[in-house]
Amino acid sequence: MTRRWAVAAAVLWTALGAPRPSRASGPGAGEPAYSSGSGLFTCQVPPGWHAFEETEPTGSAVHLLGPDDPAGVYRAGLDIHFVDGSLARAQPMKAAIEFLRRQDKLAQRQSTQVKRVSSGRGLARVFEVWETLFLPPDLAPSVEARVHHYVAVIESGSDYFVIRLSSSEEVYLDFRDDFLRLVKTFRVKGG
Repeated sequence: MTRRWAVAAAVLWTALGAPRPSRASGPGAGEPAYSSGSGLFTCQVPPGWHAFEETEPTGSAVHLLGPDDPAGVYRAGLDIHFVDGSLARAQPMKAAIEFLRRQDKLAQRQSTQVKRVSSGRGLARVFEVWETLFLPPDLAPSVEARVHHYVAVIESGSDYFVIRLSSSEEVYLDFRDDFLRLVKTFRVKGG
């Protein structure tokens, strides 16, 4: 009798629209799904990362703060920028990729070649950038730090998303799988 009651309660609970636990599989299984407040995308984010969203001149942005750097110099962070291609101030996607990959001898900035990686229902253009920064910027005393960025650009019609995971060079490999999981699970709403 108890088993029948439990089954009936579960059926009733589901019929009333109670949330069901997700049965995720594949990349990101077991990690929290994130849906942007703007309703533009969903993706899997690393557990324990704290998100906030803001409006920018060319669209919206989601920022996620990661774990503290053991050296205390640069905290890992993930930024997801939506660029509205219909705005006059928005760069075309190809120009944005060239700008993000530009070399700079003063900052010892260098980048890898662009690779294509499957993302949601499309392709992402992915590359890496290294640069030397003085942290904290505009304050003295500052410390010279080598910073690494994983970057993905995902097209959505005339719009696009720029995803960047930044961390100190010493720990960037610790975040590689998190970045690739986010890119592979990134889905543009309606896309």
